[in-house]
Amino acid sequence: MRDCIYTLNTNKDTLDGEPARKETMRRLAHDGPKCEFWLSRHDRMEPGDRLWFFFSRPESAVAVTTSVRT
Repeated sequence: MRDCIYTLNTNKDTLDGEPARKETMRRLAHDGPKCEFWLSRHDRMEPGDRLWFFFSRPESAVAVTTSVRT
């Protein structure tokens, strides 16, 4: 198992039509539908790898982690 980090830009990224914020990511992780992401490193990821969604602004924090599935 490998760890992969996806850094979200709160000024550019949206999630389910909403600005990418920690609160939005947490809500989607718990209550929302399954999300699919097209990641630039998808060809290096394998099922079971852990994906960390990281915010660098306004404060650095990990919003949620998940496992990669195909």
